Amino acid sequence: MKALLVAASILGSAHFADARDHMELVCSAVANSKDGGDKIPLFIHMFESRASDGVNRDEMLSTIYQGVLFQATHVNKTGGFSSKVKITLVNGKSVRFRGTYSLVQKGDGTR
Repeated sequence: MKALLVAASILGSAHFADARDHMELVCSAVANSKDGGDKIPLFIHMFESRASDGVNRDEMLSTIYQGVLFQATHVNKTGGFSSKVKITLVNGKSVRFRGTYSLVQKGDGTR
C-alpha cells in the first residue's frame, strides 16, 4: 500500500460549509506516493462536530475509491484546529491512505 502526503491533500483546495455546531470540508489534491509510484488523486470529505462529552470535537474523514468507503476518525482535544494528526483511511483490513493531516486557517476560510 502506498503512503500519501496528507498535508498536500488537505491543503489542496477546500470548500467550506458551516452550520451552528459543525464544519464540513471537501478537499482535493494529487498526492505523491511515498515509493515514487504514480501520483494519486485524492478527495476527502471531513465532517467535524461536537463530541459526546460536549467539550472536544469529533473529526471523521472519508473517501470513496472504486465504490468502497474508507474512513478514519479523530477526537480533537486541542480546542483549536487539528495539526499533524496521524490517520489511516480504512475499510475493514483494506487501507486507502496512511499519513497525517492538518487544518490551517487561511483568511476567511479554512484549508
